[in-house]
Amino acid sequence: MKPANVLLPILISLVLSACGGSSGSDAEPPQPSETNDSSSDSTQEEADSTASEETPEPSEPTAPPKPSEPVVSFSAPSLLSANNAYWFSIFDIDTDGASDIIAPTMEGDQWTGYTYSVTAFSNLDGHGFNRATIADLEYGASWISLFEVPNKNSIGFFIPTGADCSIAYYQSNETDGFDGFASVPSISCGNRYVLGKDLNNDQVIDSISNAGHINIASNDGEFTTSHDLIGLTSGAALAISDLDKDGAGDAVTFDGDRTLAVFMGIGDGSFETANLYLAPDNGCFTSHGGLVVLRDVNGDENIDAVAADSCNIFSFLGNGDGTFSEPLKAISSSPVWSDYEVADINSDGVYDLILAEANQETSVTIYTGKGDGTFEHAAQVDTGAPDAMQVGAADLNNDGLLDVIASHGYHNTIGIALQTDSDSGL
Repeated sequence: MKPANVLLPILISLVLSACGGSSGSDAEPPQPSETNDSSSDSTQEEADSTASEETPEPSEPTAPPKPSEPVVSFSAPSLLSANNAYWFSIFDIDTDGASDIIAPTMEGDQWTGYTYSVTAFSNLDGHGFNRATIADLEYGASWISLFEVPNKNSIGFFIPTGADCSIAYYQSNETDGFDGFASVPSISCGNRYVLGKDLNNDQVIDSISNAGHINIASNDGEFTTSHDLIGLTSGAALAISDLDKDGAGDAVTFDGDRTLAVFMGIGDGSFETANLYLAPDNGCFTSHGGLVVLRDVNGDENIDAVAADSCNIFSFLGNGDGTFSEPLKAISSSPVWSDYEVADINSDGVYDLILAEANQETSVTIYTGKGDGTFEHAAQVDTGAPDAMQVGAADLNNDGLLDVIASHGYHNTIGIALQTDSDSGL
């Protein structure tokens, strides 16, 4: 034990230090004598040792929690029987507020012959579908474009069909069917995509095809070829939107050569010469034409173009004046796609990418949007059959959530997966 005359000044010093260096009076604290230095050092070493023993060792850093698995989920798929339905359109064809599915179909075989028709699957508010043939076709068809006919209280559709590569125009009648209304002139067999749009603001629907042909309709249903989109190849995909917000529809195409062509609409059914944007090839072998979808994928209120060649998907961000930035690679992988849709599948206010991948057992994949024109892999959706040819999204049961629809033409079905949850987002 240390002598009291040595410990006392040390204890006083420690007490004063704990109290902020003041004893509560003006007197100077006693100073230890020189003979106490070694004792003080020894006491400090003991204090340090005690402190070291009392202080617990820092624990290993805890690993950050793993991100929660996506809560967005889908029901088991249901299948609609649709022979040779490779493509479809989503439209409220019976104007009851529910989205219906319309597809060109083909029945028969090479021995008995084929019959061609347009089949409508009328939505029973999410409780099944009624199937009905709404139009008979003379020849087979794939693409179909539906629209409301202004001032007519009816529905119309364009469909490329016929041995002469014409475009047929059908309009709904009073008995829930459609009548062949007119034949739209065409001079090319490249009319895979045909859109119905009012191109000259006269409240009458005109037609524009990916072969570059523009047909202006009159009030009596006659069509005249008015203009062609100069330099457009027939393998290009086609989309229409008002890129510069001037009230006139602008045409955007993307072809197998990875060229985005932008034709600014004048408002009379004609278009300016195209501005061209080239996407990098990234070593991809182009086996078919391109695809383009127009959406605002980065939330700046300007229309962007999501375009794809055979194995790459790009985002061209719009500037709001009809021009686009250099393309971004929208997803890091290079899937072999057959179709895609851009929609806000997880209800977070950002557009997502829904991809139909060819030659895959579970052939629909969702990539969630990051809000900058790029997307990341999130989930796969079972639509009931492999080899999806076309994919779409619509709220089929009016629960506020987008559901996934995919055509499986090789398997004679259209698959539907209803979304069941979207609380956390993908």
